[in-house]
Amino acid sequence: MNYLKTIIALIALLALGYYASVLDRQPPEESAENKKEDFVNFSFDKLTNIQIKRDYDTFAIEFAKKADDEWFMQKPVDTLADQQIVNELINNIRTAKADSKIEEKEVSNYDDFGLGTKSISLTLKADTQELVINYGSKNPNGSLGYSRVNGSKTITLVESKLLNDTMKAVLDYRDKKLSGINPAAVTSFEVSYPASKEVYLFKKDHDFWYAADEKKSRVNTETIDEMLSKINSARAAAAIDENSNEYAEASVQNGTGEITLSFASANTAENGVKISIGRDHPLNQSNCFVKTNYKKELLLIDKNIKKDLTKNAADLMPKKCLDIKANNVNEIKLIPGDTIAVELKKSGSEWKINRRGSAEVNIGADSAKVESLVQSLQQAAIEHITEEPAPADITSGFEKATYEVKLGLAFSGRTESVFIVSSNYESSPYVRCDEKHRYYKVPKNTIDEIIKLGREIAAKEN
Repeated sequence: MNYLKTIIALIALLALGYYASVLDRQPPEESAENKKEDFVNFSFDKLTNIQIKRDYDTFAIEFAKKADDEWFMQKPVDTLADQQIVNELINNIRTAKADSKIEEKEVSNYDDFGLGTKSISLTLKADTQELVINYGSKNPNGSLGYSRVNGSKTITLVESKLLNDTMKAVLDYRDKKLSGINPAAVTSFEVSYPASKEVYLFKKDHDFWYAADEKKSRVNTETIDEMLSKINSARAAAAIDENSNEYAEASVQNGTGEITLSFASANTAENGVKISIGRDHPLNQSNCFVKTNYKKELLLIDKNIKKDLTKNAADLMPKKCLDIKANNVNEIKLIPGDTIAVELKKSGSEWKINRRGSAEVNIGADSAKVESLVQSLQQAAIEHITEEPAPADITSGFEKATYEVKLGLAFSGRTESVFIVSSNYESSPYVRCDEKHRYYKVPKNTIDEIIKLGREIAAKEN
């Protein structure tokens, strides 16, 4: 009897196993979302014109794509469009699915769905093809909107975001940037403060900014990059067109302003960008006037940008001793004042000692320690800067330096950077780096750490 029960149990298990394997071989059932048909069929890749008509406007909003693939608003004003907003409108239609449909026989009055005279009309044109979508009201819970495509009597329900895309304020469709700059591409930047007659001109070299003077004085690259980022991210709160009385605002005319800025880069589209930031608006005092040759209209932007862009000479001074990036250092020469020099080279991710004094060697260095040295040099902070002519108690320490580090750099136009420690750094912790006319005061513990790491690296034997 037990034997029979065992056989029956085995048969049942085999049957279940076979059933499971059959289920595994069945193709997955298509999701309900994937079964839905596309909302429209249209040649979006050839789209060149868009028009939005709304019953509450006395004008149409029209866009055209120019040869450079950018969208421009043509009506109600001729200006660059907000590329993200327009492309989002297009892509939402392109990817939309028809949620459900209401056939003509079920519709007694199209006005009940907002699809009468108050509907929003959206027209897309591509070559000879034209697509007209009428949007009505939203369903009771607001998740879907009623629509008709190319005059069809059938009502199609689609995601309500498609309707929302056509209901934005005119300003939302306009480009609201102050300029078309790509901060990373800018190679020349000038900022001036006419009231104090201060003008600062900077040039970029291998990711670092310098003053455009004969000495090529170093500046705080992070500060310049932050200023460019603030300009790039600023957006207009309002636009003032040529037909407005405010268009002739005196505080930003003819290159005047509380702050004026100009940029240049290798990209011709960014050459000669000029921005004037003027007084606060007399009625809307949270905003200030801005004029830019990037666009015709005058702009109003958050006045806090003036605080972000107002800098003095101290703000612009370098805060680190060296303009280097650790991954660009491929050679190091350690030169102590009391023993022979040691040279290292990087091969792949590994460092090797290849010379002690005049003797060539091939010794594997402590790569982790070498990278720590490079990081310490990169992060060495400046507490104070003294320029030539400097007092004797500072300069005398460099007649015979305590320690010197030379870094070989993998730059096409810049091959070396130096860090020289004063012989009396214990009492006067100054170093000299790439600028011969400046002495940097550095925290003594930073210098101690750099010397300690350098000596430990140099002491490595086979």
